[in-house]
Amino acid sequence: MLRVKQHKPVAVQPLAQVKDFIEQQLKTKLAQQKAQDLGQKLLTSVQQGEPAKKIAAQNGLAWKTVAKAKRQMTGINNQIIAAAFNLPLPQPGKPSVTGVSLDNNGYAIAQLTKGDPGEPKHLVTKQQ
Repeated sequence: MLRVKQHKPVAVQPLAQVKDFIEQQLKTKLAQQKAQDLGQKLLTSVQQGEPAKKIAAQNGLAWKTVAKAKRQMTGINNQIIAAAFNLPLPQPGKPSVTGVSLDNNGYAIAQLTKGDPGEPKHLVTKQQ
């Protein structure tokens, strides 16, 4: 059981008290928007056929290649894995690419160069 000992009416807090919080919120929002804008620009370049690794290097970013990725991998953001597994199987010589906004205010590009449609017999009955 909870009991209220004191009630404080709703009031506007002094700017000095909330200034740092507001500044941090604005900086975070600006950084998120910049990441989104750059990510979409780079995504367009990758979709037009430019090598993702080269584009990443030109922009001081990391490009990580994962062979034989699995849905339950560690060391890779789950949102990136989900985006990659939702991509259509790539056509010969034309990878499937998508961009995803991340919960940590970042942006990632997922590129699928080869895929395996899987075997329904390996699925649990519930998944079929």
